[in-house]
This record gives sequence, C-alpha cells and structure tokens, in this order.
Amino acid sequence: MLPELNAKDRQILSQRQLKRLRRIFLHPLGLCQLSVKHECLSIHCCEPWMVDVLMENWDYFAEMTRMIVGVQSISLRYAGEVIHCAEPKILVTS
Repeated sequence: MLPELNAKDRQILSQRQLKRLRRIFLHPLGLCQLSVKHECLSIHCCEPWMVDVLMENWDYFAEMTRMIVGVQSISLRYAGEVIHCAEPKILVTS
C-alpha cells in the first residue's frame, strides 16, 4: 500500500521537479521565474534572448518539461505578455 501525498509533500515534489528542469536547461531558464498552476507551467523570462533560446528547440524543451514536471501545457512570457502557449507534443522516435 502506497502512502498518500499531503499538500506539503506535493509542494516539495513540485519544487524539486522545477529545480531539476532548471538544472537541465540552465542557460535559458537560469534567471526565469517558473511556476506550476492547474497543470500549466508558466515561464516568465526577464530577457528576450531567453525566449529566443527556448523557442529554437521548443519541441525538445516541451517534451522534456512534460516528462520532468508532468504538466499539460506551457506558457512562455516576456514583459508580462504571453509569447507562446502550447501543449507539449509527444515525440515519437524510431
């Protein structure tokens, strides 16, 4: 029988998932603010080059985010505006 996760456990798990994602994508996400709410990861970038780097390899980034954080959608923001909002696609490799 598996123990139930309480609210504190879920919060700790979420924080660790975001730290892991930030470590993997340190260059573009190092200074970005990350938050998860209602199965959506919000990324608030403070510099436009960060948005550019994330958009260059968006499919890979979105797939890794889906696997690590387990979100259903990603919202990329800069200067208070939504730059890109998408649901991660499942990449098929052969």
